[in-house]
Amino acid sequence: MVPLLAGPNTGQCGCEAGFYFNRSSSAASPSCSPCEPGFICQPARHYVAPAARTAFDRKACAAYGPGLTTRRGKSTSAALCVEKPGYFFAPNGTAPGAALCRGNTWSVGFSKSASCKPCPAGYVIAAARDSNPAERDSAKKCKLPPGYTLSMPQGAPQCPGGLWTQRIGARSESECAVPPGHMLSASGQLQPCPDGTFSSAWRQPDQAGSCTACGRGMRSEPGATGGAVLLGLAVGPDGEEAEGLALPIRGNLQACYTPVGYGLYDNGAGGFTAQPCSNNSYGSDLKAYAYQGVPCSPCPEGTETRTGGLSGTHLNSELNGYVGWRACVTQPGYGYTAALGPAPCEQGSWSAGGTASPCTPCSTGLTTDASWTAESHDDAGDCRLGPGWGYHGGQIVPCPEGTYNALLRADTRAPCDACPDNASTPSAGANSAEDCTLCAAGYGAASDTAPCADCSLLNGYGPPDRQERACTRCPGQLLGFTFFWAGALLTYRSPAISTPRATAPADCVLQFAQLQDELWALNATAAAAAGHESLEACLAQCSGACQYVTYDYAQRACSMRSASGSGAHVVAFNALYAGDMLATNERQAGPLPRAVAAGSGRYTQWQDDSPFGIGVQAPATAAAAATSKDACFTECNWEEACAGVVVVGGSLTGDAASGCRLIYGFTGLQSLAATSRSLTRAVPARFN
Repeated sequence: MVPLLAGPNTGQCGCEAGFYFNRSSSAASPSCSPCEPGFICQPARHYVAPAARTAFDRKACAAYGPGLTTRRGKSTSAALCVEKPGYFFAPNGTAPGAALCRGNTWSVGFSKSASCKPCPAGYVIAAARDSNPAERDSAKKCKLPPGYTLSMPQGAPQCPGGLWTQRIGARSESECAVPPGHMLSASGQLQPCPDGTFSSAWRQPDQAGSCTACGRGMRSEPGATGGAVLLGLAVGPDGEEAEGLALPIRGNLQACYTPVGYGLYDNGAGGFTAQPCSNNSYGSDLKAYAYQGVPCSPCPEGTETRTGGLSGTHLNSELNGYVGWRACVTQPGYGYTAALGPAPCEQGSWSAGGTASPCTPCSTGLTTDASWTAESHDDAGDCRLGPGWGYHGGQIVPCPEGTYNALLRADTRAPCDACPDNASTPSAGANSAEDCTLCAAGYGAASDTAPCADCSLLNGYGPPDRQERACTRCPGQLLGFTFFWAGALLTYRSPAISTPRATAPADCVLQFAQLQDELWALNATAAAAAGHESLEACLAQCSGACQYVTYDYAQRACSMRSASGSGAHVVAFNALYAGDMLATNERQAGPLPRAVAAGSGRYTQWQDDSPFGIGVQAPATAAAAATSKDACFTECNWEEACAGVVVVGGSLTGDAASGCRLIYGFTGLQSLAATSRSLTRAVPARFN
């Protein structure tokens, strides 16, 4: 850098004319550098502000257009921009400009010449070199075109029919010949060897009526592997030696090739034949020159070629041969895997073929035959209901507990089979009858080998989620029902029974129930035939149509009431849960999920002609109870002392009623209850 000697920045650092501030010269100590050829810098010594010392301070001639440069460095004006070799100078107004030489012209550049120089008469520059200025930077780039000779003296005749000569200074027509890669047409004109042939030697016209065939089905192409022939002579227009024009030709066997999608075969007669790869085979996706081709490769097992589709995208449509292994698509029942390539569809999947994709898995719960055949794995319809699955609740699900499916079923809406003999399964999804190792809810067995029976036969219940076969016995009474007589507290503990197919403790009830402890009784009726010696003996007589018993301790008498007549009305007695419960609170065995209506308890029902003399009766207060048996039961549930109901005009199977009467017992020392006690009988088979 230099100091400025005048102007507003006197004494500051700056750069000389033709120099620019070069920050990249040294990160520690930047300096001024001379403008390189092709660039323009400031025309005078100039100040470089500190803020500007991070950038270059120059402009390229190329900014005005391609093809411009300068003759030397340290240029200070756009007027010093000149054309490069291969261009002529073409200003754009006051700005410099350049254009590429075209046609048979050339330029050495750097002269601001307004035009390019033409090649000597008869010389040409190949049109393919128009876009490359390096091919137009001297007269040496001008060449003789095909079919011409540089003859002495001037004006020697051209060879007939477009023939060429092999040397400089040909003196007679006899030296005119057919060059490699060419032949004579029937009319005697020179022409290139056609596709599928080649010619490697100079030949006399009478021997050049055709070219050598590569082989049936093979093709050939000029240039590259097929070589080139130098047309014209190796002398430039300035008399110096120079290359002639090189014309690509089908000049040897290397010009022949097996097309993509073709295979090459020995024809048995010392030659070769190329054939299109079809019928489940494919050829290389690269040309195979000379006789380096190979036969078509068969498609891998499980694949084939098809017309159209994915195969069609890999078909050499011009020559009708399949190209590359991707032309092989899956056959029906096969799919592609990352590890094995094409492979049979595994159980539970299918493929219609024609793709390069994996097999399609069946929907949840569906599967295919375990033994593979293409026909059993080639369609979505081959997916059948699999073992352990069934159609339940509008969908395919694992077989619910208590069911199984051991078969492959074409009917995809088939439910699972129920376990036989009241058995069940430990979990969902059972696929064999042998999985039915447990008893169904409400059933149980006395041993692992005994059949499953209704738990009510064993006075027990069978929970749905248990993992054993046995029923759970209903809980019995520990405290029992009490009655004071002769200064003693007499206790009766009722056995527990259960409803048919009981599944929970709530399904267990007391066989005989005293609706209130101590002094409580219903009226005595007909005397029993036996059982007068004790309450227990009396209860042993209550069976069949027996509704309740009354035992009189003073008289040591057993009486029982049974249903009478054909039954114009319904009489029903409230059942009590099994276990220890006081008649004054938890006496209703309900409401339960299987109840006739919400809020109803469990009532043992009887058709009866004359139920109006039982106990103390009062009409129900709720209006609905007078017309509905269920409403009548509900009102009794809410009455603490209600032992049962009379449904006037009711039936065991219907809900209609013409009246409802609540039944209460006698209580107190001044009543029947002073010496007698009554127990109602629960019969689960007669529950509402």
